[in-house]
Formats: sequence, structure tokens, C-alpha cells
Amino acid sequence: MKLKENCLMEIYTDNEDSFSVGFYLSSFDNFTLFHLLDAQGKFDGIYLIKNDCIKNINYETEYLNKINSYIEFWDNKLEKNPFSIESYIKNFLTMEELLNYIQINNILSSFKLMEEKHLITGYIQFFDQNNIEIKTIDIGTAKEMEIISFAKEDIVLIEIVSIDNMLLNYAHLKKINFGN
Repeated sequence: MKLKENCLMEIYTDNEDSFSVGFYLSSFDNFTLFHLLDAQGKFDGIYLIKNDCIKNINYETEYLNKINSYIEFWDNKLEKNPFSIESYIKNFLTMEELLNYIQINNILSSFKLMEEKHLITGYIQFFDQNNIEIKTIDIGTAKEMEIISFAKEDIVLIEIVSIDNMLLNYAHLKKINFGN
């Protein structure tokens, strides 16, 4: 699937009831990296989605026209993307490079696995060619939970950087450092 660069798009996945909106960043290892926007046209996160899960892409809709107007509004307000990671990570060529970056920088990430309804959120503790170990963080309390191991081939999406995960990371680090 050839995606347009620098073009806002609707991304439809296995979940037929909803879609994501964002920009294409890069593709590698049967995955595609996107810069996603929220419903207000602001940065929502950087997501890696398994290509097999992408069912459709739309480039010209009334909704996208509205989101483009929102983007223009925010650009005029000088509110910029608070995440500098995008320009760096779009140059990764393999899943190994991306996972290594996430682990070295201790980036709280969420993983969607095949056959799982819920995301697994936490920090990569270890990964090799076949498996990943994540120290999970409870999204309701920001407390550390157990370490979960899963096969890399089961990954269908990785939420690498998002507002939700940045807030959860902040709350988690505050608990560790200040006991709150």
C-alpha cells in the first residue's frame, strides 16, 4: 500500500466503527508509522500499525477538511507539537530500531496484540528477535504491575508517544519519586 506523504488521511483498521486521523511517517517490517491527531486537530500520538490491520485510507472527506481547518487554527495560535521525537523516529527502518529507541529512552508505550481487547501499557524491559517483556503500568492508578511477555509477531499496534501516555508516565514517576 503506497501512502501519500504530507497529506492528512483517515485510517480505517479492523475496528469498523471508528477511524484515526493523521499523517504517514514511514513504513517498515510490515508496519506503518503515523502521526495521529485528536478530534481538535492537535497532536494525539505516534502510532505503529500493522499493515494487515489497515483496511482503508481516505484522503478527501468533509471531516478531513474540518480537521485541516483546526490544524490551521492551532498553527495560527503558535501552539506547536510538544514532541520532538517525530522527525527522528520516522527514519527508522526496522522494528528492532524502534523498539531499541523506546527501551533506551524508557518511553512509556502501549501495545495492542492480536486476540487481545485491551492495550498493554508499560516500559520495555527486554526484547529479542521473537519476544518482548513489558513492565506494565496500571492506567487507573499509575502503579507498577507485573512483567508481561508476548511474541513480537502478535503486535498489531504500538502507541509510542501520546498525550495519555505522557500524562500516565508523569503520574507514575511522581509516585516513584514522591510516593504520591
